[in-house]
Amino acid sequence: MRPDGSRMRRVLTCEAPDCAGQGPPGWSPDSHQLVFAREAPDHRGGIFVVGVDGKGLRRVTTCSSESCRSGGRDTSPSWSPDGSTIAFSRAGEIYGVAPDGTNLRKLVACQGPPCYDMPVWSPDGMSLAFTDYQFMCVASANGTGLRKLTEGFCCPTWDLA
Repeated sequence: MRPDGSRMRRVLTCEAPDCAGQGPPGWSPDSHQLVFAREAPDHRGGIFVVGVDGKGLRRVTTCSSESCRSGGRDTSPSWSPDGSTIAFSRAGEIYGVAPDGTNLRKLVACQGPPCYDMPVWSPDGMSLAFTDYQFMCVASANGTGLRKLTEGFCCPTWDLA
């Protein structure tokens, strides 16, 4: 879609019950792919990547751990600026995974409740901002140096100004 709203087109279709919910997509740094969460009713939702032309849909994660069977999901994916890692929330903890599904690792462990959601990368890729639903938080990309910044819980973002 163009900035003026023209030339809008569907990239992917997913009908219920195969897709009980989908989160908003995020762009890859090269603008050729989209990442999104798909939550299936069988608790096997996960993170997916698809080309902006709708081709090449692939699953990056499968949320099939005990926490996922008891209601947790893989949600809120965010692509790192260098394209090497997709950060996402799983059952209140921040994880990272390579776009091809390898190198799955926990970046920020839950120290709550409350726990963490909605990770976004800093422009330099060195930090992640996220929420614990009470405070905005920041940690290094490797999960160290967790700091609670301010009250308020919705939608962390980085100001590039």
